Amino acid sequence: LGVDYIIVHTGFDERNMIPGLSPLDDLGPVLDAVEIPVQAVGGLSIEQALDTRTLGAEIVVFGAPLVISNDAFTAAGSDFESVLREIVKRIKG
Repeated sequence: LGVDYIIVHTGFDERNMIPGLSPLDDLGPVLDAVEIPVQAVGGLSIEQALDTRTLGAEIVVFGAPLVISNDAFTAAGSDFESVLREIVKRIKG
């Protein structure tokens, strides 16, 4: 057994209890401490999630920003397909 990758995650409830809390707060120290792939997820905007790659995270995760609003579990109302196409384009270069 072993660890294949590490997830730096800040949950919805945690973010609501502590305004401004972000997985980006812990991403750097985690990346410095390990030699396996790391992902950051939880409360990140699409821009921030894309930026995690430049910070050193090898895995990009998109969840809530694609389907729910920032403040509640309600539909985000965006054009899902066009947003997803733009994300793929930016990741692949």
